[in-house]
Amino acid sequence: NYLLDAINNFEHEIFVYGNAPTLMLQSLEIQLGILLIRNSLSGHIVLNIRRELYDDYIKTSIAYMHKYYSCNITIDDICNEIYLSSSYFKRIFKNETGNTPYQFLTEIRIERAKEMLKDKELTIREVARLCGFVNPGNLSAVFKRHMGISPSEYRKVYIEK
Repeated sequence: NYLLDAINNFEHEIFVYGNAPTLMLQSLEIQLGILLIRNSLSGHIVLNIRRELYDDYIKTSIAYMHKYYSCNITIDDICNEIYLSSSYFKRIFKNETGNTPYQFLTEIRIERAKEMLKDKELTIREVARLCGFVNPGNLSAVFKRHMGISPSEYRKVYIEK
């Protein structure tokens, strides 16, 4: 439709004004040329470029989460790192990974907590703090929701093995 509109505008300008307003005709020629080039490009090229951009955003955001999982990071912190709006970032992250950024970060924290719980020297409070949870109660609630058992039960099961 854009291409047909541009052609109609071009024809209209030539018919009504002839060659008098050359700047207008040059502008329409450029628009027409851009539309022809854009329409002749394969959709795959555009999709591949977009995919590569998404991959870069996702890889950078995941690396950021792995680096700062123990801190109180927010979606805005991640978005500032990759220069995207939070709503756009959440949408592409969910489309690419199947999880929201918060779910993904929580998974990272749970995996790290599982590793740390194997160390008998660390208290549950220390594990919570080192994994970015607000307090041991928060760790317990999230851990139980994901694993089906509390951190202390997980530790007991691991130590018995």
